[in-house]
Amino acid sequence: HITRQIELLLKLTLTTDTTGRNRRMEAVSRRLATHASRLGVIAAAVVALCTLAPVESGGKGIALFAWHPILMSAAFLGAMGSGVLAYVGALEEKKANRERHRALQITAAVLALGGLAAILANKVVHGKSVLPMTPHAWFGTLTLVMVTGQSGVGLSKYSQILRRGLSDCKFHGDMGRATFAIGAVTIALGIRFTFTGWLQYALLALTQVSAVVTLLVSMRLFPTFSRYAIAGGDNVSNLSAADDDS
Repeated sequence: HITRQIELLLKLTLTTDTTGRNRRMEAVSRRLATHASRLGVIAAAVVALCTLAPVESGGKGIALFAWHPILMSAAFLGAMGSGVLAYVGALEEKKANRERHRALQITAAVLALGGLAAILANKVVHGKSVLPMTPHAWFGTLTLVMVTGQSGVGLSKYSQILRRGLSDCKFHGDMGRATFAIGAVTIALGIRFTFTGWLQYALLALTQVSAVVTLLVSMRLFPTFSRYAIAGGDNVSNLSAADDDS
């Protein structure tokens, strides 16, 4: 499905009706975003299932450590990935997209907080230091610091838009994609630490392909996309700036 949508997007760049072309490109991008979001949810679900499969809980529930990869994968590949993609599509739906983005990113932050609590509790139970000691832990710390910063900036931006209809935080979208990318690297390092053999490589491929597709679709895939949007003049805005809320 994604390949067909990309082929259609390329074909649309050759049409002469600028306004119609841009509207169709918006629709194609929205469908691509939907596919990318579903791929992220699938990747998170697969990580969760593979984490639970070898767990021997003895009838006492899921092992404490298992909650860490489950919640973190749901936070980044599921909720945050979908939040990054929320602005892709028709510009007329910008207000609804903003609310969807806000809800998904709040969900991602809550899930990430739960994942952090799980790993800290697991370390305490086993008498280990809670300070970061491995590349995965250091990248995870950086990711959570960026999530915290982005949450603050996002709330500030939302407040500014409600008060005066625009925001000074133009970097929020780019920093959000950077945060998501670093989160994907952290997940890859965690998979290398947790899994072995063919399962490790399969999960690495699935999660990282999902993250790359999400990032590409969130950036509208091709630089020419924004140029065609500009060519539409008053009929359509620059779609590459659709998440700036200016």
